[in-house]
Amino acid sequence: ITSAYVKNLDESLKSLAATSKHWQDEAVKKQTLPNTLTPLNSYQPGDLLLHDRRESRPDKLSPKYFGPYTVVSQYRNDVTVKHPITQHHEVFHLDRLHPFYGTAAEAHAAAMLSPRLAKELATPSLSSQQKRSS
Repeated sequence: ITSAYVKNLDESLKSLAATSKHWQDEAVKKQTLPNTLTPLNSYQPGDLLLHDRRESRPDKLSPKYFGPYTVVSQYRNDVTVKHPITQHHEVFHLDRLHPFYGTAAEAHAAAMLSPRLAKELATPSLSSQQKRSS
């Protein structure tokens, strides 16, 4: 084995170690930075939402969604809402909320009905979409 071969091998090993260190540093930097690629949902005051109460359903035939509620404020993942009829304020996590596709009048009417019918009014219909687009 010649000394030139050993020197070449040593240089290759140093280059490999430097490249590995660079990639490891980049991976650590990527993991420690906040995740800015997936923004949080944000709701504005006045938006209409439905609350998903999966865990508190006594049986599978009970309504899945309650509401609609009107957004009062949002702080990070907590959304403060109020019921349009009772004016009762509650705080829900963002994962448990779904948009209500309808007008304020439809939301008021849905709040007066049973929660099961509120979900039926919440699904976007062709007539509601045509009204909003015109």
